Amino acid sequence: TTNDYITADPDASLFLRYAEEVVKNGNLPVIDKMRFYPLGLPTIDTSPIIPHTIALIYRIMHAFNSNVTIGFASDVYPVIFFILGSVAFYFLVSRLFNKKIALLATFILSVLPTYLFRTMAGVGDHAPLGTFFFFCALAIYISALNFMNKLNTSNKQMFYSVLIAAALGLTTFLSLLGWPGVGDYLIMIAPFSFALFWLIKFQKLQNNGIEKNDKREAIKLICFYTSWIIFTLIFFLIFCVGLQTGLDKFLLNTYGTFVWGIFIFILADFMFILAGKRELLRKFRKYLAIIIVAGLIILSLFTVL
Repeated sequence: TTNDYITADPDASLFLRYAEEVVKNGNLPVIDKMRFYPLGLPTIDTSPIIPHTIALIYRIMHAFNSNVTIGFASDVYPVIFFILGSVAFYFLVSRLFNKKIALLATFILSVLPTYLFRTMAGVGDHAPLGTFFFFCALAIYISALNFMNKLNTSNKQMFYSVLIAAALGLTTFLSLLGWPGVGDYLIMIAPFSFALFWLIKFQKLQNNGIEKNDKREAIKLICFYTSWIIFTLIFFLIFCVGLQTGLDKFLLNTYGTFVWGIFIFILADFMFILAGKRELLRKFRKYLAIIIVAGLIILSLFTVL
């Protein structure tokens, strides 16, 4: 009846309305009075990056074709990020395995009914943008671990580790803001896998003394993990989302306890290594291993449920 493109999903209709607000007024209202009447709902809690993304797509397309409408931009937004997400997924799998497996995995993903449904035209919800940044974050994270696995303790590599942590912090921020449903998995996967990486890398120190290179390697890893946490919170501040929102989404919720909990355990493990307390280190690592296994079981249960 409107001669315009319409959404195929109720949530997409909400983000279309928000995108129209962004195009019209330049930003979203602080409170959406049309939800939870009469109090309304803070728009910061409704993934505001999505309507801004739709508005950006509209402005780019409208610059080349004045007949393009916001409705059309809203409908093609999931298709665009289906393509970008597939590319990000390919790079993620190629970092884990090889290019042939990455091609096969990307093909399977591209025909997977559940993924197609969440990224088809008209379904402009959280999923297209959120999964794209989720795949990007994991690809950067795996690349970071591969990079830091090389025995190189120069100041230049220390700088690169902080730089990669900044990129990971940006994609973590965007993932949490775009779709907390996958962002929460990211802040569970990264800490536990990092703890396993730490334990495997420094397993020999339980029996042998610490050398100078080992100390610098440990500092490099701690610097990377710390920088990831700091940069993620910084991006919440830079993009005017607010530090409190960043803390709530990243560190102070149920999943966020894994981030700072693993950080504390790694720092304590490093202190035991420096002190040369090998017996305490062995006992401590047993408890850490139990916690990691329990965390992975919880993560698996969340995945199944």
